Order: sequence, then structure tokens, then C-alpha cells
Amino acid sequence: MFAKVQVIDDPRIENPSEIFMQFLDESERGKDFVEITQAPLLNATAYYCRALDANDKGLTFAAWSYLVDANYWCGFSSSYRGVANARENTIADTTVQVKTQQSSKAGTGKGIKSMPYKLEAEQLARTMKKRWPSRRQATLGVLDKLNQDYAKRNQSFPLKYDAIFIHFGTLKDANELFDK
Repeated sequence: MFAKVQVIDDPRIENPSEIFMQFLDESERGKDFVEITQAPLLNATAYYCRALDANDKGLTFAAWSYLVDANYWCGFSSSYRGVANARENTIADTTVQVKTQQSSKAGTGKGIKSMPYKLEAEQLARTMKKRWPSRRQATLGVLDKLNQDYAKRNQSFPLKYDAIFIHFGTLKDANELFDK
């Protein structure tokens, strides 16, 4: 990439969105993925080459300016890789979670019938404590309270430990509600 940039770069182009376009083949232009993933690295390389050229010509201030720009684009490139990895991991995790939910009882009539009880347990967990030491302790505490409340009405709470524990694990804010 370095050699390609060194040969092709036109230092008269100053707009970063145009700098990287000069290095893309016609087949790569207009493809968001290629442009987004390659643009920061191409810009960083172009600014680095410009810094070397300016330094060779004795233009120290310009060389430093180009190095600052190269540094910015290197950081941008690194952060995008982290975001892209996180995005891919999220997609993979979500796919597994959806497949698991669709293949489990949660997608059947039983899962739908138990949802009001799960929401009741969730609401009780939120009102009993702002933060629980663990999901296990929250499940035990909430289940104990619900069993007592239902027993007072000569009823039994229809859900068992596993159903509530699993439901608590699916909450979007589980990390804020439970320490472990």
C-alpha cells in the first residue's frame, strides 16, 4: 500500500474524502464497505508520505502538520477496527440468541403464557433493590417473596427458579441490575 500511495498521491488534493478516492480502483468506488474500511488507512499513508516529502524539501512545519494528520487518521483507522469487531460480535451474539429463543419454549405458547409472571418478577426485582449482588441472589429473593405473596392468596407462583433466572439474564440492563 505504501508504494502505491507514494506513486499515485497528488499532494494538491487536500480534502480527506477525495484523498483516498484517488487510490481506489473503479470496481471499489461506491462500495461503502471498501471506502469506510480503507479510507482511514489510505489517508494516514498519504499524509505520512507527504510528511516525508516535505521533510526532504526542508519544510519542517509542513512535515509536522502532515504527521499530525497521519496520526489522526491512524487513530481513526484503529478505532474503526474496534467498532467493526464489536459490530460483528454483536451480530453473531444476537443471531445465536434469536435462534436459541426461537428454538426454546420462549417461542411457544408456554413462553407467552409465562411472560406476565416473568415481568412481575422483573418489576419486583427492580422495586426490592436498585442493584443486586448477583442474578442468582435476585432470583432467590424475588422467588421467595413471590411465593409468600401467592401463598397468602392460597395460590402458588407458577414459575420456578430457572425461568426467572434465565429471564433476568435476558434483560437489556442486566449489567446495571446485577453485579455478577
